Amino acid sequence: MVGCSVEGCERQRYIRGWCRAHYMRWRRCGDPRGRRPRACDLPGCGRRHFGLGWCRGHYMRWWRYGDPLARPARKGAGHCRMPDCGRTTHGGGLCLIHWRAARLEYKRAVDQAYYAAHASGIKARTRQWARNHPAAVSRSQKAHLAKVRGAPVADLTAEQWRLIQAAFGYRCAYCGGKPARLTQDHITPVSKGGHHTVSNIVPACAPCNSRKHAGRPLQPVQPLLFVEDMKVGAA
Repeated sequence: MVGCSVEGCERQRYIRGWCRAHYMRWRRCGDPRGRRPRACDLPGCGRRHFGLGWCRGHYMRWWRYGDPLARPARKGAGHCRMPDCGRTTHGGGLCLIHWRAARLEYKRAVDQAYYAAHASGIKARTRQWARNHPAAVSRSQKAHLAKVRGAPVADLTAEQWRLIQAAFGYRCAYCGGKPARLTQDHITPVSKGGHHTVSNIVPACAPCNSRKHAGRPLQPVQPLLFVEDMKVGAA
């Protein structure tokens, strides 16, 4: 066992050559032998040390803005920087509505990047979970069918579904992939009042359909361009 480097201490070494007790003293006081709480290193601030030599307030400013002395604009001061928006700012120069939308777009981009980097592992885990939980998969499928049958309009036929797939070249409407089996994706989800009809359905691979879930389409699609031809063909 490697001991603490502080003279007279026989406890096990934890980090920086000190035991845990002396390391925590150094974190709090700036000295592994010290017992007096350390103050913030910034001039004019006498608050208790929290981390990196600063008090909690200056540490959180550094964590959020990259500068312990940063003084961001007060929430509500000024106006949203988006064109034609006169609402007061909430954060990052944006009003609350645009700020939430920006955060949602950022999270969606992060999620898409993560999926692209780990697609094979995610698919393998999903398939394994489905094999291990057949009852749960069956319940989910039955619940989806029940929602579809309860849609305000549910007139999609098997022939129309075949024509929809052919119109998209048997490819996913979102990623362009050509999987072994395409799924029916409702542009406006049935859970939000969407119809189970030709004008509201596009083909999608299972990952894209799952990723969209009950949200907005992953990218703009225009099924109405070929609806009339399909109705004539089905008739």
